[in-house]
Amino acid sequence: MDRIQIKCVVMGDIKVGKTSLIMSYAYNMFQEEDIPLVFDFKTTVTENDKPVDLVLWDTCGNANYNKLRPVSLPDTDVFLLCFSLDDPDSFAFIEENCFPDIKRLCPNALILLVGTKKDLIDVCQNEQETRKKDTGNSYAYEHGINLAERIQAVKYIECSSKTGEGIKSVLQEAIKCIFNKTKRFKENISTCNVL
Repeated sequence: MDRIQIKCVVMGDIKVGKTSLIMSYAYNMFQEEDIPLVFDFKTTVTENDKPVDLVLWDTCGNANYNKLRPVSLPDTDVFLLCFSLDDPDSFAFIEENCFPDIKRLCPNALILLVGTKKDLIDVCQNEQETRKKDTGNSYAYEHGINLAERIQAVKYIECSSKTGEGIKSVLQEAIKCIFNKTKRFKENISTCNVL
């Protein structure tokens, strides 16, 4: 059976929880202290009865890392662009720094926008209902949806590495969107007519 390999790069500003997201997914653990690492993690999962090697690349959000992007970003299948729901500057960092690099270096890669540290927003919403709109959605969620549209992300998801909420969904969605892209590509090839 053919193995599929998916390269998934996790990007975002410093201290938004990129490493925590990977650690929570890979090891089902959360560490309070900052772990400023750049590493990759590989796991095998099954999607549509096929083995998938999911390779997660952690990236550093500080400016020193910018020089390494042309080396580490090529051949990426999907990006998880992360911002912290409690940090508006990290939200702007996505549009101003990450997205332009992706469009320049990996224009065909898929993007998932990920709002991290949802547990902090949930606490705010429980203490101050002013963060909720009449629809029941949080202000941050609406902004996330709007940013996802602007950067052509396939989806916007919120998660918490601390509580584990949404972590598995983020990676499942990354895998699913690659499978859907591959399926559409194969369908387009099979319907191509040569005259």
